[in-house]
Amino acid sequence: MSKDKKFLPNFIKQNINLRISISVIFLMLIIPAFITFIFYSYRTNYLIYKQNAINLVVRANEESIHSLIEFLDPIVDAVRVTSKMVASNPELINQEKITEHSIVNLENNLNVVSYFLSSKDGSFRQVQRTNQAIPIAGRVPPEGSQYVSWVIDRSKNQNGESTYTFFKSWGDVIAKFTSPNKYDPRERPFYKGITKNFSEGKFDIPLIEDPYFTNSTKQAVISISHPITVSNQLLGSVTAQVKVASFADFLLKNKISKNSQTIIFNEQGDVIVHPEVNLGFIKEKDTLVPRKIVDLDSSPASVAKKIYDQIGSKQIEFTFGENKVPYLANFNSFPANYIKPWIVMTVVPLDDFMAELNIINQRLIIFGIFAFILIAFLTFYFSKLISKPLESLTTEIQNIFTFKSDDYPQVTSSIYEISTLSNAIKRLKSTIAAFTSYVPKDLVNDLLSSGKAIELGGESRYLTVLFSDLKDFSTLSEITPSRELLLRVS
Repeated sequence: MSKDKKFLPNFIKQNINLRISISVIFLMLIIPAFITFIFYSYRTNYLIYKQNAINLVVRANEESIHSLIEFLDPIVDAVRVTSKMVASNPELINQEKITEHSIVNLENNLNVVSYFLSSKDGSFRQVQRTNQAIPIAGRVPPEGSQYVSWVIDRSKNQNGESTYTFFKSWGDVIAKFTSPNKYDPRERPFYKGITKNFSEGKFDIPLIEDPYFTNSTKQAVISISHPITVSNQLLGSVTAQVKVASFADFLLKNKISKNSQTIIFNEQGDVIVHPEVNLGFIKEKDTLVPRKIVDLDSSPASVAKKIYDQIGSKQIEFTFGENKVPYLANFNSFPANYIKPWIVMTVVPLDDFMAELNIINQRLIIFGIFAFILIAFLTFYFSKLISKPLESLTTEIQNIFTFKSDDYPQVTSSIYEISTLSNAIKRLKSTIAAFTSYVPKDLVNDLLSSGKAIELGGESRYLTVLFSDLKDFSTLSEITPSRELLLRVS
């Protein structure tokens, strides 16, 4: 075996069909290139879609903050306007006229469940929507009522009673009753917060509280309060209560994708608003205990928050669950000059953005399979065009060596090498035919089969030679045509 042949694959060392050889070699060259192309296309598309997904999550997270501010601003403006109105006429705190104004505010913003005014003397005036399922001071709201006002007047008596008035609309009173009073707004966190801000010189700064549970509406709310000040003196506050459920609905309606989650939390990691309201807090008796995001078991949000606490990056990529599902998370804080330093987290499974890519990849794979089949067919077809004349020439050479006299048509080809080989075989065939006219075929066959070159000289052997005369050859040669005689003696 030659040195070159040592390094050939085993299947090439064997005598195999040329057509198969060409097809196999070509496919061996094209398949890696084809697989590389498929992988490169998939990888490139994946990176493009992933970057687009990251950009979408970042933009959606930022837009959610702007949208939340736009959601809160009308309510903040409403309490600010009311506080300015009362500051211009402090007597309104203890007048029914302010009730009409509060009802109008409720009608203008369906996300607000109640408006109330609190004064430094402990007076309190609240208007809220009624709900047949929620008793007011132990009584079921009368049928047809839309609003109820709750008034505590401590301007003359610190032990003032609570007066409840049910309205169908302003001026249309359905029922009214009084009950003993134990409520003092000055003891509530919202009023203490306003008082604290005022003592710090924040005379015109709203206060937004974290969620808490109200006995009057029996639900979780977030209160937005504004101080009532006259000549740098705190007279009281105006407060609007917004359902936490309204925030949750807002987050759900503004989801970036089917399985995305946007959660608002404070600097301590307490959940402020969760899309699923009940997951954001634990109710204990008549209070709400906020849950930590990291305590949300089996949640991508808890994993994202832990990573956020560790590395402090606003953009996070991580996997979640047994199947290692890839997720994207983005964190953004409310503006530094805003009322509340809340943080908004958006968590999205990457697969939500890859549906179109998966379709493209499926089509790419299907196209690839069809393309591969087509290439394989064309490879076999063109290899046949190349190998067929060579196979014919091979057959003709074998026939020459076996002295078969079948008259095969000459192989013609536009390929130079094949055409040259065909002409050479034609001349070889003519040469051997002429040679066998003078030398016995068996001897010619022995010479060709030996594989040895024909050269001058010979080899020494002990031979027995018989010299004989042909009987009547002279007479036969005289009466036999020369060509026929040549054939006989040959």
